[in-house]
Amino acid sequence: MTENNKYLTFYLGAGASYNALPIVNEFPFRLQYFIDYLGESLGIDKGTSFVQSLIELKAQIEQHSTFDVYAKKLFLQKRIEELEKFKFLISVFLTFEQVVKEEEPKFTKNKSPESEDEKKQWESIKRAHNRLDIRYDSLFALLINQKDGEINLDANVRFISWNYDIQLELSMLNFYRNEESQNSLQDDFDKLPHNSIKKLNGDGNIIEIDNEEKNLYVESDNSFDNKFILQIIDWFNSKKYKSQIKFAWELDLNDLLYKSASDIIRYSEYLVSIGYSFPNFNRPIDINVLSKIDLKKCKVYIQDKYPKQVRQNIEWLDDSIKKQITEKFKLREQVNEFFVPPSFNISNSDKNTLNKNHNSSPPRITNTPIETENKGTTLFI
Repeated sequence: MTENNKYLTFYLGAGASYNALPIVNEFPFRLQYFIDYLGESLGIDKGTSFVQSLIELKAQIEQHSTFDVYAKKLFLQKRIEELEKFKFLISVFLTFEQVVKEEEPKFTKNKSPESEDEKKQWESIKRAHNRLDIRYDSLFALLINQKDGEINLDANVRFISWNYDIQLELSMLNFYRNEESQNSLQDDFDKLPHNSIKKLNGDGNIIEIDNEEKNLYVESDNSFDNKFILQIIDWFNSKKYKSQIKFAWELDLNDLLYKSASDIIRYSEYLVSIGYSFPNFNRPIDINVLSKIDLKKCKVYIQDKYPKQVRQNIEWLDDSIKKQITEKFKLREQVNEFFVPPSFNISNSDKNTLNKNHNSSPPRITNTPIETENKGTTLFI
């Protein structure tokens, strides 16, 4: 990595998956949906150890402010086996959420909500009924291009994510994977630009069984059916599983992952924080990763439903800028699509092509975008 790299870096939180996955306070309702699906659609006995563990997980999450709090409680009490079980169940649950999507569950179509909890569950299901947050689709349509017959993400784009989910990977897969291809799903996953993605909390889609890595989405073959759930239950009963999920208080600040993420921030020309609140839990990691940001050179955008609150949450970033923080952090309340700085709406390869064409031909008016700092809009000159 050199100073010649000028990255557009996206810093992602749970809000970046809002249209496809449950937010933290919806986990109990969606877990109940999962439990009901196992019984009603797959015929899994409610008395099995796996389902009973899901029921217990739902109850514990309801008793704590977030599931991170419950996980730390297990960690502090040295209940490591229970913590590993917890992570495994969350990994399976997130896989379910990214595979099974319906506007309305088949097993409830002839019923009406009978309780407030059931009403909230249904509302959550209807809100996040897409397998993918559609905003990724338009983002990658802009940032993924073809060069010399190869499909590639713009070389100057990076993602630093606090999310366990694989919305990034699945969305990119839509562009990289040819439906007529004879490649296996795993082969196409391997083609994705994984080096451009730094997942600070680990990957909830990846588990280890007897030290062998398994991609749960690949193993599901995009279908959460009886065959897959029986395999899951078999792994669960073996107690030989390990999830890649990591919580902030488990993380080692000396890990190369955080140095790599920090270097990306150091050489970023743009930083766009999307759907991330910078919670206290994650502050040691955020400080470590963002410590090398150069606010004289890097334009920072906060995209969130409540960006002013997020801005307050990150005033610790640099004491020297508190008085001018309004100027340094540009706020974006519109969340219908992911924000891309207007001056970065042409890839470097396209820019080079335009420059070559411009230099080899008479001067002419070109549609070159420039950013207006006050309004964040694009003008063409």
